[in-house]
Amino acid sequence: MRTLVRVARAIGRVLWRSKQLDADMQNEMRFHVQLEAERLTRVEALHPEEARRQAYVRFGGVERYKEEGREARGLYWLDGVALDTRLGVRMLVKHRWLTLVGGFAMTVAIAIGAMAFEVISDLLNPALPFPDGQRVVAVKYVATKAGRADDRVLHAFSTWRDQVTTLEYVGAFRNAQHNLVAPNAPPEPIEVADITASAFDIAQTPPMLGRYLLPSDEAVGAPPVVVIGHDAWRVRFNSDPQIVGRGIQLGGTVHTIVGVMPAGFGFPIYHQFWMPLRLDPLQYAAWQGPELHLFARLKRGATIEQAQAELAATGRSVADVYPDGPDHVRPVVLPFTRDHLELTNPTLVWLLRAAQLLVGALSFVVAVNLAILLYARTVARLGEIAVRTALGASRGRILSQLFIEP
Repeated sequence: MRTLVRVARAIGRVLWRSKQLDADMQNEMRFHVQLEAERLTRVEALHPEEARRQAYVRFGGVERYKEEGREARGLYWLDGVALDTRLGVRMLVKHRWLTLVGGFAMTVAIAIGAMAFEVISDLLNPALPFPDGQRVVAVKYVATKAGRADDRVLHAFSTWRDQVTTLEYVGAFRNAQHNLVAPNAPPEPIEVADITASAFDIAQTPPMLGRYLLPSDEAVGAPPVVVIGHDAWRVRFNSDPQIVGRGIQLGGTVHTIVGVMPAGFGFPIYHQFWMPLRLDPLQYAAWQGPELHLFARLKRGATIEQAQAELAATGRSVADVYPDGPDHVRPVVLPFTRDHLELTNPTLVWLLRAAQLLVGALSFVVAVNLAILLYARTVARLGEIAVRTALGASRGRILSQLFIEP
């Protein structure tokens, strides 16, 4: 800490005394030039003006000596950057039309590129529209060799829910088809999510009416209940404010509506009806049972890589408990949207990727045109660059000024 303080003080002294040191160095150089001019006038009988010119010639590049002096002091590059910045500002003001055209072109290209890439990225990788939606992950088995991924994870789900510490609210759902039997209307097939109550804990979205599913609803023998979405409530039930507690027939069973979710809620995949998932692992043999999709939320401070490592270790313990499982799959953790909500239409994905390429090409064309304009202006300044080089400016200083100016 003390070292940093000393360095900061040294930098402050250099910056504070920079102008004074430059003035002192200028006076010293002027003194030596004057001495040399007087010697030439006295010894070689030269005219004072000619003697002064010869003294400067013999003295060499004044600017080069100044830069060497600044370099010896340390942090000399700060002075160079400040000087180059001031010169660059003057050149931009001098060539105001080129500055306006270049600035407008860069502004438009950056704005279009940023907006286009943001929109396309949101379309290709949608985010879950609730708090901490980016931390929601999918947990699944994937094939490690020839064979398909196995979604029969009921026994593994029970183990992971109890043992994995990097994930919270580990849950499961499956899609089911039921006939909605409404009074004075023919039966209508609807898609229902049989889901664990932890889904609503992950979403952190309070219901608009009533309540959402609770862990007690998952118990075998509990009364059949259902939660409906806002769109279903508005279209199918005429926005009935007294809908909570009303019974609706799904298939051959009457379910009690216990809640209505707000508009826009559709977790996990645009669902509008949610029923409690009631499964007993003891009723199924090892690696048997219905196909399930697992989800969870990363705990604060945990990463997908950490969850993956823990899941792999836990997966080995599951294999020890249930040795008859498939040997061609392994558990993985990945963002929920990548597993369930990514675009699956190949034509649409191709069009979006093509749009990204077009936007990138537009930015490239703008950059090339600006580079050509800057190159043309640099060529027009070859005389100025030659003079600065003759006065002692190094190549680094010349290049830094050219890069800082745009």
